[in-house]
Amino acid sequence: MRRLVLVFTILLSGISLLAQNNYNRLLLHNNDSETKGFVIDKIDSLTFSTSEGNFIANFNIGEEVETYNFNNIDSISFASVPGAVAANVNIINSTINSIVVDITRTTSCAGFKLTCMPTNSISSISDETLADYIDENISTVYYEDFDDVTIDISLSYNTTYSIVTVGFDEYGILCDLRRSQFTTPSEDIVGNPNVAIEVIENNLYDFTIKFTPNSDVSKYDVMVGAAGSIESQYGMFSSYYGWANLSEMITDWGLEFTGTETHQWTDKTPNTEYEVFVQPWDVDGTVAPYTVYKFKTVSNGGDGVAKVEIELGSYELMDWGFELLPSQFLTFTPNDQTSAYRFGVYLAENYNADVAGYQEDLCSDPFMPTEGWFQYETLTTDFQIDPNTSCVAIAAAKNINDEWGPVTELFFTTPNEMPEFLPSGNITGRFEVKVDKSEPKPIIIEYKIANR
Repeated sequence: MRRLVLVFTILLSGISLLAQNNYNRLLLHNNDSETKGFVIDKIDSLTFSTSEGNFIANFNIGEEVETYNFNNIDSISFASVPGAVAANVNIINSTINSIVVDITRTTSCAGFKLTCMPTNSISSISDETLADYIDENISTVYYEDFDDVTIDISLSYNTTYSIVTVGFDEYGILCDLRRSQFTTPSEDIVGNPNVAIEVIENNLYDFTIKFTPNSDVSKYDVMVGAAGSIESQYGMFSSYYGWANLSEMITDWGLEFTGTETHQWTDKTPNTEYEVFVQPWDVDGTVAPYTVYKFKTVSNGGDGVAKVEIELGSYELMDWGFELLPSQFLTFTPNDQTSAYRFGVYLAENYNADVAGYQEDLCSDPFMPTEGWFQYETLTTDFQIDPNTSCVAIAAAKNINDEWGPVTELFFTTPNEMPEFLPSGNITGRFEVKVDKSEPKPIIIEYKIANR
């Protein structure tokens, strides 16, 4: 008990000391003379608990929780570390085999860890998250500044990279991250490899493209996607596959052709801008810069009011993953002014509680290319709904000018009974909107500083 009182007394007194002395570090000292430190501004909350006679402290830092047994803590103290704790990098020269740099620590930086990664693979990762990745995967800590030193490395041509450092203060606390960009030189290309692109057929749901390479092209790779989708896929998967640049993804995932080629793409969407990425190779097998050709599929609909009719269909048992469950069929019919439309089916009670919210979500465009977001033609589909359930089906369409029309509502209640059925309490549809929101995790490689 005396130990608990002592801990609380130190923490409470420390709070007042923070205000008086600008302390920004909390230090825990254990019985083995080891110290664990925290940057106070990064501690979101601190909670305490007891377990089997142990006094437990839980430090909540972002999405992480660090737990410590205070029975093993000998003392607690506070300290002040002034300014940034970082290692700044000045890039002098770079090739695909080496980087020459100056590295200078700030006054409060005791040491730092270092790595180098393609800039695109880490552009969406926060400094805090990236610092944790580097700390977990890099073992070497440098405790000195460097002038005109060489980092031996293997890089790709014509690619933007970032040298990333993360600094540690005198207490070994992970602190500030710095990113320094550079671009490697382009490889020498023989001739002028180029592929002419011609859209020879363009329809609502398919298109056909003719590719004609010049004599400087030995082969070429092709990728096609809705505008922005290929760059988005690169951002998502470059770390996982180890792609240093977009050319490497086009080579891995694209269609490979030699000579003149005509190819058709199907299952596309109307009134949509597409991008054709073509990656040529010269006669020596060297990758040349890729080109991007843009075009738009044929538009449907008009500039009038777009709307969707909803018709209630049959209610019957249907197969839902090797299980027969009650299904309510619905038919959605867009009018001739519709360019694209969306629909949804919800419990009436939930919908009535937030009509504006549901309708706002319905009449929206995706924040990134998203499969299944829009429909374009009359569709009959079923939803797994329990018997005697009050529901609402809603639908809305937009015209060729991207102007949304009125929201159609159809309230209905499913029949009272359906034999041999275990209620699920949910509404399940056949259509799935697929959006990948996962945060990429970079491949961290440790590089050594040479010429020491």
